[in-house]
Amino acid sequence: VDGLSLRWPKPTIPGRGILELVRRGPEYEVVEHREEHGERVVGPDEAARLGKDGVERFETRLRRVKIIVNGRRK
Repeated sequence: VDGLSLRWPKPTIPGRGILELVRRGPEYEVVEHREEHGERVVGPDEAARLGKDGVERFETRLRRVKIIVNGRRK
C-alpha cells in the first residue's frame, strides 16, 4: 500500500482496514491495481481479495468528488 510492503493473515481485507493500516482517514479511498485488470476503487465496506492470481498493488488517494450545479457537472 502506497509503496509499503504489508502482510495480512486473511484472504480478504475491507477497504476501511487498508486505510487504517496506513493511517489514512475517510477522506481517502483505496485503489487496487492488478496487472491483468487495471485499477478499481475498493469501497470502505468492500472486501479486497488478497492472493488471487496476478500481482496486486494498492494505493490511497483523496476521494474524487463530483459537483453538479443546476444539473451540470462542474
